[in-house]
Amino acid sequence: MQYRLDTILDAVNLVLRKLGEPPIGTLNTQYPSLDLILPALDEAQRNLLTEGWWFNTFEPVTLSPGADGRVTVPPDTLVFEPTDADKYLYTGTFIRTLNGSLIINASVEGRRVVNIPFEELPPMVRTAVAYAAGVNVYASDVGVDDIYNAMAGAYATAYREMGATHTRQRNFTSRHKKRVNRWRYQLRS
Repeated sequence: MQYRLDTILDAVNLVLRKLGEPPIGTLNTQYPSLDLILPALDEAQRNLLTEGWWFNTFEPVTLSPGADGRVTVPPDTLVFEPTDADKYLYTGTFIRTLNGSLIINASVEGRRVVNIPFEELPPMVRTAVAYAAGVNVYASDVGVDDIYNAMAGAYATAYREMGATHTRQRNFTSRHKKRVNRWRYQLRS
């Protein structure tokens, strides 16, 4: 059965149903399983988005120093990879030089991977996050059985769909490259 996962509440209810528990109407409810599910959703989302996908990776991004000479990375950043990796290092909040100094006094360019609110994620990503969290919660609460395997399969399907979409969006396919078309033409003759 396919569930609509438009909100975090929908994802929580999906996991609750898989655990054999009744769905809830609000996240403000005192419910023991929420203490497991909400952190698992957050962890699954961070782990998945940290990989860097077509919808949350921006490059090139230029971060400028503040008045104090420090280059501060925006708080929604999961990963920042400076283009000049031989000069700069991303340490979580600030960009440092390789000798550890926070004072840079120069702009730093690089690739930025950001965290996006659950509701703004593409549908297959919300599905992957929900099932990844569900697999973790289910394994720790119940163990491995047929329901666990079904959820792991649903996660794998959503992840494959994400990979295919990422390849199309980033134009990683070789189908439209001149060199490949020339090679195909030569095969026909």
